[in-house]
Amino acid sequence: MEAKIEPDLSEWDYGDYEGQRSDEVIAQRPGWTIFRDGCPNGETPAAISNRADRLITRLLTIEGNVALFSHGQFGAVLAARWIGLEVIEGQHLLLGPASLSILGNNPRHPDVRIISLWNANPTYLPRKCLSVETGSGAAVSRRILTISANQARSI
Repeated sequence: MEAKIEPDLSEWDYGDYEGQRSDEVIAQRPGWTIFRDGCPNGETPAAISNRADRLITRLLTIEGNVALFSHGQFGAVLAARWIGLEVIEGQHLLLGPASLSILGNNPRHPDVRIISLWNANPTYLPRKCLSVETGSGAAVSRRILTISANQARSI
């Protein structure tokens, strides 16, 4: 399969907060978090949830493994939605730059989506961690490999 650009994997639209760091926004809006509050004139948590859900719907139609490259905050939202959580729970799923994560299905219960690996540094992973496992019988484990493309800045 050929690589292609997927618009739904784009970075969170920060709207009025574009170019600001999280601590700068919090100084103006104490208690603010992007996962709960979104960004004025940018994306809301509901909009980014819809974007993640659209992507998940498409991913579930693809046979075999898929590699995704995205930004950390969207990756956290994607993982939260993958396992059925609300966007706000993505705040608990920190992703470092160039980290590796695997979203998959439980081999014993193929209808149960899981996070198989989270925020790993690929240089320290044994090859076995990246291999594809198949479940027993006819169930095949699907792996969605996500690689964070975080930039040095934070929001």
